[in-house]
Amino acid sequence: MYKSLISVFAFALLLIVSNTSFAEIKTGIVVMHGKWDSPNGYMLKFAQQLESEGFLVTSPEMPWSGQRAYDVDMATFAKETDSAIKSLRDRGAQKICIAGHSSGATGAIFYSTQSKIDCIIPLAPGPFTSFPKYRDRVKDDINKASEMIANGQGDEKAWFTDLNSGNRSKLLRMSAKIFLEQNGPDGPGDNDRNVALILPGTAVLWVVSSGEDQPRRSNQDDAFKRIPDTSSKTFLEVPGEHMNMPDNAVGPAIEWMKKTIK
Repeated sequence: MYKSLISVFAFALLLIVSNTSFAEIKTGIVVMHGKWDSPNGYMLKFAQQLESEGFLVTSPEMPWSGQRAYDVDMATFAKETDSAIKSLRDRGAQKICIAGHSSGATGAIFYSTQSKIDCIIPLAPGPFTSFPKYRDRVKDDINKASEMIANGQGDEKAWFTDLNSGNRSKLLRMSAKIFLEQNGPDGPGDNDRNVALILPGTAVLWVVSSGEDQPRRSNQDDAFKRIPDTSSKTFLEVPGEHMNMPDNAVGPAIEWMKKTIK
């Protein structure tokens, strides 16, 4: 009788400890906005909803924002993300996820090839710089940047065409090195290259929109298939166009993280 009471008590205590541990696990999320956007743009409601659900959130301004206009290279971007993650851990985060929209998704994917984190949520990822149509649109600027680098002028700034979704483009001043990183085939800004290099054990929620333009949507579908089997991966389509889809994705993203990140 005495031993039975001890066993029941020990089991009950184990349940309490397990439930308490699960409840106390805090997930920190770095939210990365898209090209020419800002933390107060299309990802603002996404970040606010995460916070309302108890996640720890930071939304730094990305190097590809409208204000910063590619002021640092991808290696520096990775260090900035290290700092953002450290700020979340300082606040008590035990698990780390990165959610990014468009070029922010590109940033999330790239970072997951460099440092181990628990999960990434790429929302409408792009661009896919190794694909022929994209290469054709930027070939003159690629040649210009490559020539500058060959002449020892890689850190010098020049005017380059920056492409965005919906056939948008603008001229921006940036260094030749950074332009080639962002737009060159097989470079650190190419999603088709990076998805195959996602570090093992990274959970991936790959989110696309039903109203995405072609051929970007085809590129997104193909890239998802290239994510290694060493990562758990989930494909999700939500309603909306490229720009407004984060609002429709946040609910499913929250549910996925609650089930996946433990």
